[in-house]
Amino acid sequence: MSSQLANAPNSFNYIESNRDEYRLTHDLTEIVLQFPSTAEQWGATVRRRCMKIDHCVIEYRQQVPINASGSVIVEIHDTRMNDNESLQTTYTFPIRCNIDLHYFSASFFSLKDPIPWKLYYRVSDTNVNQGTHFAKFKGKLKMSTAKHSVDVVFRSPTVKILSKQFTGKDIDFSHVEYGKVERKLIKSASSSRSALHSAIELRPGESWATRSSVGVDINETESDIAHNTHPYRELHRLSTSVLDPGDSASLVAAARSESNITLSRAQLQELVNSTVDLCINRNCTPQQAKPL
Repeated sequence: MSSQLANAPNSFNYIESNRDEYRLTHDLTEIVLQFPSTAEQWGATVRRRCMKIDHCVIEYRQQVPINASGSVIVEIHDTRMNDNESLQTTYTFPIRCNIDLHYFSASFFSLKDPIPWKLYYRVSDTNVNQGTHFAKFKGKLKMSTAKHSVDVVFRSPTVKILSKQFTGKDIDFSHVEYGKVERKLIKSASSSRSALHSAIELRPGESWATRSSVGVDINETESDIAHNTHPYRELHRLSTSVLDPGDSASLVAAARSESNITLSRAQLQELVNSTVDLCINRNCTPQQAKPL
């Protein structure tokens, strides 16, 4: 009796669900994030927890042959930042490693708000054909465990390796550093008015350099504001020769006027005529006749 393959039944005894496998690609591709289930939201309400979301879990389950190689790169971006500064966390792990990635944000967002995070993945240095359904990704948003919306303490990203043949030496992840803090000084109305001084009146024994700094203590204000308001407050420390500005504009103009020679037209004509006559008399003297 010859054996043959049995025909497959017309229907299977399982519930068909939507596919959540992702295709292998070398370009960044978005991973869909899911809001907490109704049961999780109800549980947070019962436990009187803060109804906010502050972290997420990305579940990765590989579907590749045993000899598959390559690395999966997962990036988490925050759309509230500029495009060139939106990257928050990066994970890298082997393509055959089943793993859970945990990301903890430094801020809350409400269930009614749009999701500010974007998850992307790509595969590099792999021998698996591009376009193949190679793994399942599930991005799950998680409710906060805090009771109140307070400042969130920084928590580094973590991973949970589920494949026994891989260890922490086979994966890597990083997080962005704190933003730079720069003190921005406020220019109040009082500091703006201080720049509009009335005329400085000198008293006996005072110089203009020292008098111009009266009214503001250098220890009570920032150095840059003091410099803008009183740029000459330290001039009294210089010697007199350095502070001497030289002759005034009126003296310079008087000296220039004295050095210029002013002639009328008649004087100029007389000067020219006398000069010409002098040249003729010196150069055109007739020679005396030689005696025979």
